[in-house]
Amino acid sequence: MGNCIFSIYLICLIIFFPHRKVFSMKRSIVAIIFASLSLFTTLVSAETVTIDFESLTSPDLVYKSTYTEDGYRFISSKSDPEAFLSWQTGSPYYSGTAFANNFMGETTTLSKLDGELFNFNSIDLAGVYLNDFFIPGSVLKFNGLLVGGSTVSQDVKINNPGVFTTFKLEGFSNLVSVSWTQGSTAMQNAHQFDNLVLSAAPVPEPSTWILMAVGLIGMISLRCRKII
Repeated sequence: MGNCIFSIYLICLIIFFPHRKVFSMKRSIVAIIFASLSLFTTLVSAETVTIDFESLTSPDLVYKSTYTEDGYRFISSKSDPEAFLSWQTGSPYYSGTAFANNFMGETTTLSKLDGELFNFNSIDLAGVYLNDFFIPGSVLKFNGLLVGGSTVSQDVKINNPGVFTTFKLEGFSNLVSVSWTQGSTAMQNAHQFDNLVLSAAPVPEPSTWILMAVGLIGMISLRCRKII
């Protein structure tokens, strides 16, 4: 925020006080470009958050079909008061504080609470033995809905029940939402998830700031000519 305020101050100083000879024409143009780029970098920087479910501390917590954390919302396809759960210490399924679907065939949809676009960078997944069944290499598909209505998808293979593995997601940028579905049987990718690394999509578009910089340079040029 400090860089943003300084950049706006510098731009205004150049435009409205050129007669004080603080800036020559060439120096003014260089300064305005620098200030615009600094302002652009400040405003488009994306805040990254990691959803780690560390606030879930009670044994075998269960949750209704909606859960929120760090400005993001998880929605289950199951309208059930125990749609989500978090296994805790003492449970045979505990692999660290994490989150899981309580039903087979359950779809989880993730989006931002404020409806803004976001990027999905990575997620930690661990397989779960249910009734002593789990097939290593079970495939879990992530489906992202992009701005404009197009989609992106990626398959990941869960090989280690009880051990978390980090999976990086490619192309999951400018998302409206992302969803994934637990298999219909315990042998089909029963899993728990943790450490979702997410970030707000960068805005505004670079073209907007390029046009602003060109316009400001033009204003500087006209102002300097009037003074001369």
